[in-house]
Amino acid sequence: MVQIQEQTNEPNNQKQTKKLYNQIIEQNNYIKENLETTPALKFSDMKRQAGKYRKQAGREEIVISTNLFEKYPEKVENILKHKIGHAITHQKYINPQSHGFRWKKVMRKIGQKPERTHSLQLADFNYIIECKDCGFSDGRYRKSKIVKHPEKARCPKCGGNVKSREAA
Repeated sequence: MVQIQEQTNEPNNQKQTKKLYNQIIEQNNYIKENLETTPALKFSDMKRQAGKYRKQAGREEIVISTNLFEKYPEKVENILKHKIGHAITHQKYINPQSHGFRWKKVMRKIGQKPERTHSLQLADFNYIIECKDCGFSDGRYRKSKIVKHPEKARCPKCGGNVKSREAA
């Protein structure tokens, strides 16, 4: 009889993040006592979010962007605590506001500042929108309406005409 061994091709930074996730839960008494069920930790190639907490069909997940620990490894712990704060809030309260007063209260008890944890660019933009008048520019990952039809858009800073181009 041939035994098939399960192969794990999990990158080292994902293993380290899972280890850190478990340490955060075990070492913080408030988290340990108030996290009713531990959400599964998953990874995704998200470009706009560092992480997210979601509950679907009775399953809870915390999803972390692989781009986060590749570009900003020093931010991973705060992002994990932020998402665990969402998990506790959603487990304790019915339909809490995402960053409402209940979540803020939970974050303080965890020992974290109750605020958004980042405004990081996790991946390189594919397209650039530029104002022809004031020079304001902004990036896009997808070929959105403003990228396809910049003539229909206006600059958010000065109201001028914009143009779009592929990023270098």
